[in-house]
Amino acid sequence: MLLLAVVLLAAAAAATDFRSCTNTSAPVDLRISGCSEGPCNFTSGEQVSGEVTFKVDHEITMLAPRLREKVLDDSSDLPLAQSDGCQSLLQASCPIEDGETVTYQLRFHMPAINIKSPVLITFSMADQRSTSVTCFSIAGNIV
Repeated sequence: MLLLAVVLLAAAAAATDFRSCTNTSAPVDLRISGCSEGPCNFTSGEQVSGEVTFKVDHEITMLAPRLREKVLDDSSDLPLAQSDGCQSLLQASCPIEDGETVTYQLRFHMPAINIKSPVLITFSMADQRSTSVTCFSIAGNIV
């Protein structure tokens, strides 16, 4: 029992702070490597990785992830390592059954920019009907 409590505390400590988007489900858990509390520091030109755990409320046959960055007043899409969200699920695959909780492996490259600035990263996942499955934003700094 004590071991379980230690494992749960360690897992909770590794979770990354996020803000959920409106009109969609928030992730159950978010873990960005090297960031347990915001704002996260993202190194310009470096790879960023993490895991997004979310629960679905209907059957999912296709997942389309989208990642956006906002630096100063400029917003743009960031390419993800895998455009097919089903291919980046850990220990799961599509189709995903109603009520199932799954984890998506998030990997992206922070663009190399010359300014050190605050950044807002927004991740969303849509299903086969282009309906949002989960969405969140994290604040950070480009260093």
